[in-house]
Amino acid sequence: MRYCIKCTHIYLQTYLIVKLVFKSKKPIFVYNSNIFHVKPMLIEKRKYDPSENKQHFASFFVKVHCCRLWYLSEWELTDTAFPFWRLYYNTIDGAKVLYNGVEAELNEDVIAIIPPNTSYSCTLKGSFNQEEVHEGISGGRIEGEYSKAEFKRKNIVDHLFVHFNIGYPFDFAKPGIYLIQPDRAMLDKLDALRHSCIANSFEDVNSLMKLYSLIVELLGGIPGTVWQSSNLDSRMTKIMHHIDKHLNAKLTNEELAEYANMATNSFARLFRQSVGETIQHYITRRRLEKAQMLLHHSTHNIDSIAQECGFCDRYHFTRTFNQYLSMTPVAYRKLHTYGG
Repeated sequence: MRYCIKCTHIYLQTYLIVKLVFKSKKPIFVYNSNIFHVKPMLIEKRKYDPSENKQHFASFFVKVHCCRLWYLSEWELTDTAFPFWRLYYNTIDGAKVLYNGVEAELNEDVIAIIPPNTSYSCTLKGSFNQEEVHEGISGGRIEGEYSKAEFKRKNIVDHLFVHFNIGYPFDFAKPGIYLIQPDRAMLDKLDALRHSCIANSFEDVNSLMKLYSLIVELLGGIPGTVWQSSNLDSRMTKIMHHIDKHLNAKLTNEELAEYANMATNSFARLFRQSVGETIQHYITRRRLEKAQMLLHHSTHNIDSIAQECGFCDRYHFTRTFNQYLSMTPVAYRKLHTYGG
């Protein structure tokens, strides 16, 4: 058998180069002189993430339901709670909120942040005595520049409010009313939002960015203890997201257990241990919370809301709503809608 010395030389040269490349941490320039022209070739190791620890970030998004500037002549509610965050800012003194026996006055020096499902009371009359106060809200949208002196003379306050959600697990924050003193940058954003509310327009990107950045900045300013740590099993988190996306569908324990790849009894037991309530009770609560948001932030009629939230009909919806919230959906909308 005859060997070609030139071919053998090229083979050995290629073998040594490849071996050297995979041992080296730096790019290597190879000059192949066996071809008619000399051409430099850059051979580089495959790039990769140098970190050996995988990072996990919980999904965070801001869903704004409304941002409005109203005048209030009446604001009397007792032990009320809502399934969304609330931001309050008044420049005229007079309104107060009460949580866990502690009163706080709303004025130009504080911004109030209230997590979902916080049970609190509010008043303009200065009294939180249920026997003395008739519950209700009266007011309307501020459509132009206004005189603070004139509002004070009529016992009216200006009331900037934002309703929003930020998703699981952040919507499960510790209940309370958190007061934050605004800095100059926050006051500038609040002033811009007030003008956008008066114009009734948030179509430009600049207004939206100021709204979202203010919300995120305020959330970052509340105590770290507010964010209740969640050690839920990943399967339970997956199920909770699935439930929220399919509230208008029939959700059985068997189907959800199959989706979690678990036996039905084991799934039901783990869900109750993790969440603190049964699966069906949790589903009903989430349906009612969605219904509350639709009653607040939409003009949908009761039949449409019942269907959208997974109830058989408006009668089943009304009966369940009354059972949990001690009032009908119609009464809830009338009581909690500004100007209602």
